[in-house]
Amino acid sequence: MNTGLGIIPYLVMLFIIMICIVREDSYKTEKAKKWNFIIALLPVFVLIAFKSEQVGRDTYNYLNTFSGFGNEIERGDDGEKVMEYGFQYLMIVLGKLTGNSQSLLITLGGLTVVSLYWFIKQTATNWCLALYFFICLGFFQFVMSGIRQSMAIEIMLLAYPFIKKRRMVLYMLMVWVAFMFHRSAIVCAPLYFIANMTVNKRNTTMMIMVMTFLFFFSDTILLTTADVMKYDYGIERTDNGFVFLLIVLLITLFSYKNKNKILSSHSETKNLFNANYVSVLLWIIRMVSRTVERVSLYFMPYSYVLLEQSISSQPKSRRGTYMLFVLVAATALFLYRMIYQIDLNNYMFCWQ
Repeated sequence: MNTGLGIIPYLVMLFIIMICIVREDSYKTEKAKKWNFIIALLPVFVLIAFKSEQVGRDTYNYLNTFSGFGNEIERGDDGEKVMEYGFQYLMIVLGKLTGNSQSLLITLGGLTVVSLYWFIKQTATNWCLALYFFICLGFFQFVMSGIRQSMAIEIMLLAYPFIKKRRMVLYMLMVWVAFMFHRSAIVCAPLYFIANMTVNKRNTTMMIMVMTFLFFFSDTILLTTADVMKYDYGIERTDNGFVFLLIVLLITLFSYKNKNKILSSHSETKNLFNANYVSVLLWIIRMVSRTVERVSLYFMPYSYVLLEQSISSQPKSRRGTYMLFVLVAATALFLYRMIYQIDLNNYMFCWQ
């Protein structure tokens, strides 16, 4: 008998975050704003931590691997492909502490909300609005399916202060830690240098030239990337990806139009602008192949917050209209994708 709850839990999550978005501007103290943000994060944690093994394309395989994993690191002799050592150590520790495979999802849920709290609090103005974009524009749905790379992405979100404070050694150390959970994290190494560039016409022009170059030489680059990341699918030709390319292009145009307002409110938002350029670049290449889709997930968080900054920097008389329009569009996209994603559209808790 099918005891799933459909998409109702997701609707409840969206409703709670929307209430927190509306309430956030009314709070006068930092403490009240923090508690409001924590309330918005709670349903995100619950849906990730206590989902059934049937929710998410890879969830069953990860939990099954956890249950059968021993107390020693698998070395992958004779060229055998194994999971990264950091993730293996995590499974060993959780296995000794709990022996329950659900602890892996609880750990993922905890890391997700902590990293979002840490990253959004330092980069956004309306924290709950930024969170809503993380939920609706792809991040949440990926976390619900992929565990190792989700953890790697979240470790890189925790590393953001080292970009802002220009602590290169500590940032590269965090890249290494993330790499120990998923090899794709190595693509974050250049972000330290890209994010700290000045936002001006010269650098913007240079970015456009790089995008153009990479688009025409994408086949060679993608084959090399697939080999390095040990992706089995090489180059997968695709005709989709247009929706998210359009999203990052609109974010880029909207934010660049309001560049001076955004930079004046948060001087470090140049990091958001520069990282967003990388998102655009990757989604352009995504039109050729889906090989880079996973890579783009490391950079999309900067696009989400840049969108929030673009809205929050608007005059109060227009801010509500912009916010309503973007919230409706983001919600529609989330529900459309969720309804047709069969591994997620019938949510079940682990006790069902």
